[in-house]
Amino acid sequence: MKLIKRVFLLFSSFLFLGCVTAPAGKILKTFPHEAEISEEENLRFIFPAFVNEESKIIPGDGSIVIFPDNKIMVIDGFDPKIRNQFTAFIKELGYSKIDYLVATHFHGDHIGGFPSLMENFEIGSFYSPGAPISNYSSERVLKLLKEKNIPEYVLKEGDELEFGKVHMKVFSPNLSEEDIFNVKNNPGKTAKLINNTSLVFKLSYKDFSIMYTADVYKNREREICQKYGKELKSNLLKVSHHADFYTANSYAWLSTVQPDYGIVIDNLFINRPWGGYVIRNRFSLNNILLLYNNSAGVIMVESDGKEYSISCQ
Repeated sequence: MKLIKRVFLLFSSFLFLGCVTAPAGKILKTFPHEAEISEEENLRFIFPAFVNEESKIIPGDGSIVIFPDNKIMVIDGFDPKIRNQFTAFIKELGYSKIDYLVATHFHGDHIGGFPSLMENFEIGSFYSPGAPISNYSSERVLKLLKEKNIPEYVLKEGDELEFGKVHMKVFSPNLSEEDIFNVKNNPGKTAKLINNTSLVFKLSYKDFSIMYTADVYKNREREICQKYGKELKSNLLKVSHHADFYTANSYAWLSTVQPDYGIVIDNLFINRPWGGYVIRNRFSLNNILLLYNNSAGVIMVESDGKEYSISCQ
């Protein structure tokens, strides 16, 4: 209980400033979402933002989930450049163990901080799509899994797991042995091939839900929509592929998931010609408000399973 209170106080210190609006002149501004929620048995999400000495956002993707039973899940681990910052951030929350470590896929901007986490925390279990690629971060993670004897679980389409009172359902990927071989060994492998190995899953707590999409591309989004339809509906959406309008975030996907908010981590494509305009317009047409950690900072979500609130540092 003391640890829960300490984490709650830390959240409060992050939250009191409220959300920062998007830059002037943009089509869509971001607003905080407030609701009356209880202080016990809550599910919490933290979407951090890290900067370098030049105050520039460091690339990468990652988030922390604190379950109602106070266990934590780390989903992705940002770029290797901020491994020490991400490690320190989690330690500041008061944790020495990461119960569930989840790699949505093995690109370095998603698992770059994992080696540091695995060296500094006890890891309860590791989850991934089981399709490692040939890069330093992947090889280091696989080595540490063996050295530390961390239980590994490969997730695939159709899997359903329970983390205490929180339910996870996986909608993608569904990889063949050939897919896994090509991702690691094909010298002509493309970013699309690797990104489409991404875990797409929904975390649900009573009436509240959030959809995680990692870097999955439009073709896979549409396939998931056709197969699962209304089952994809969620309160919040972790926006695909850093809010790229060209590779991901199709109209079909947005109109099927129908979130209230889309959360964007590391908006790589904001400066692509017309990129910011197109993606904001696409979300706006679906009545979805966007939150960018580039401008909002640390995005915090809290839900008692009925209502939810969003605030930003």
